[in-house]
Amino acid sequence: MALLMLALLLAAELRSSSAVITCPTVRESVQPCVHFVKGNGYLTSQCCDGVKRLIAAAKASSDRKSVCSSLQEILTPKFRGLQPGVINGIAKGCHVQLPNWVYSIMNTDCSKVN
Repeated sequence: MALLMLALLLAAELRSSSAVITCPTVRESVQPCVHFVKGNGYLTSQCCDGVKRLIAAAKASSDRKSVCSSLQEILTPKFRGLQPGVINGIAKGCHVQLPNWVYSIMNTDCSKVN
């Protein structure tokens, strides 16, 4: 499975304004970033597009909390040693500003994400 992030955090599905972003949506969005996060590939335009769509979709606090929880669920089994530099690479490479909590996603209390 896959990632993040990222940024981090992409390919967000159409939803009503009252719906919360789901883990399958987050997973689908960050999937193109997996090889980069694992250190086995380059940052792709598909990864960046997904990150940008996820950022745009996560307008409400409930959306950001859901994205946070979903990223932790996706990343925890395979990316325990995830380095902040990887997330920074996505932010810089995709020319996006990620919320501060993304950089310490594995230690973030998602209930406190605003």
